[in-house]
Amino acid sequence: MQVYERAGLIIAGLATRTTNQTEADPRTGLIGPLYQRFFGENISQQLTNADLTSRYGVYTNYASDHQGEYDLIVGHAVSSDQPLADGLSRVTIPAQRYLRWQATITQPSDVIGMWMQIWEYFSQPQLHQRSYTADFEYYDFAQPDQAEIWIAIQ
Repeated sequence: MQVYERAGLIIAGLATRTTNQTEADPRTGLIGPLYQRFFGENISQQLTNADLTSRYGVYTNYASDHQGEYDLIVGHAVSSDQPLADGLSRVTIPAQRYLRWQATITQPSDVIGMWMQIWEYFSQPQLHQRSYTADFEYYDFAQPDQAEIWIAIQ
């Protein structure tokens, strides 16, 4: 698996705090409703000077590991001085080392499958350990059937 050094990036959008256990039950999951709200309220248009060529889902503020609470911010890359409308959040993806997973997707469950591969990968002894600072999903609108998940490593 190739290691990538990435520069920092600021993402603004809608946020929620959840756990993977909460997300395992469709009745209690918060991620689906967060995305519905993001698209339904046209949040992209509320972010002036945002890069609207791609979308991010940033997982950060981990309480512990992938089994604990974390924040998810769905949004777009913005400049650091970006003013935000009420109810929107901003997060910095830190400059650090990452591993990248890529896949062709046809439905949201394909992304869940990628996360399952990641959890399985890190459940085994590896050369790399997760840092749990900020991981992110990346969706390039020029390639709508592609998804990338970037995992921060120590």
